[in-house]
Amino acid sequence: MENHKKEIIGENSKSLLHTIKIEVADSPIVKMRHEQVLQQEKELRYTNKRKQKFKKAILSCVIWSIIICIIPFLVFFSMTIFSPASQPNFFGIRLYVVTSQSMEPQIMTGDCILVKSVNNVKDISVGSDITFTRASDKLVVTHRVAEIINDNGLIKYKTYGINNKIGDSIDYDKELVEFNNVIGTRIGVSAFLGDLLSFGQSAYGIVALVMLVILMAGLVFINYKISNSIRHGKTK
Repeated sequence: MENHKKEIIGENSKSLLHTIKIEVADSPIVKMRHEQVLQQEKELRYTNKRKQKFKKAILSCVIWSIIICIIPFLVFFSMTIFSPASQPNFFGIRLYVVTSQSMEPQIMTGDCILVKSVNNVKDISVGSDITFTRASDKLVVTHRVAEIINDNGLIKYKTYGINNKIGDSIDYDKELVEFNNVIGTRIGVSAFLGDLLSFGQSAYGIVALVMLVILMAGLVFINYKISNSIRHGKTK
């Protein structure tokens, strides 16, 4: 009998404890606290999502900056490498690799000269280094202007290579250069660009150029994936 009473008391105690737990769980304070926790979690997820988007946006900008900086040079060097005879015009500037010693020591064999196009005879003066197409053999030459001659209104230039001498005398070019045959004036010289262009025209240079194109394509693809992730709000 006593054992039966204890069991009843025990059951009543458990029931009472369960009732207390339910009442505590359903209390306004607990609900409020639970809502606060949920709100904090929601704000934290939103903050993390914003940070992820910001980081991806920065990365996308960096990639685009690299692409924008490289593309003009990639196009220019590609055209220069694959069309060395045409020498494409890039913002009025052409590149030529020097193949003779006529302008040494100022311009060494293998150097790259930067030639700016000219549209007016006033852009050329005595002492200017001009790049021109020689009329007799269509060879592109860069020599210095020694004299400007006005032949009945037709401007011609007497030129020479600073390294072309006969004894102590300057060996002037036999042909006068007409303004129509002038490509431009030399505005700079770079041994590094000369080496780069010479390398680009070799078999190894072609392989390197192809790899660079693949790298550029990879950067564009990565940037597309990043932009797509930002647009659709996907974060890890």
